[in-house]
Amino acid sequence: MKSKKKKSIDASCLILGFTGSLGSGCTFLSEGIANALQNQGHYYRLSDHLNDLADERGLPKTVYNLQNLGNKLRIKNVAALVMACLEKIEQNIKRSNFTKDENAVILVDGIKNTGEVKYLKHFPNFYLISVHADREIREGRLLIPVFLR
Repeated sequence: MKSKKKKSIDASCLILGFTGSLGSGCTFLSEGIANALQNQGHYYRLSDHLNDLADERGLPKTVYNLQNLGNKLRIKNVAALVMACLEKIEQNIKRSNFTKDENAVILVDGIKNTGEVKYLKHFPNFYLISVHADREIREGRLLIPVFLR
């Protein structure tokens, strides 16, 4: 059954997956590429599914809550977030938000584990991009103002 879902995303679609530590710049880079590609760049975040789940359950969207939701999903299926993301991509293809023959580039932000990578590696044009930044730079991007500490 899994292969049926994978076949509907055209093999000509380039899939770029982004991974990196919190504050490394994955979102900045992937959103920038999507914007530069305009109609051919289609940006997705794995955490969007977690945000939807938090809304459904009435949970505040804190890092703690979203990580807990993600961990619980991954216990059941390590690739659960990727599968939910691919389902959303499939829905967008069916709604003609982008077509299979336009040489689309799908950008998937927020890959966090090897199970997600293994699942995506089944696509012939999947490439994983690991984004790194020094600890001081990441901390500077994530710092809470002094008065809130």
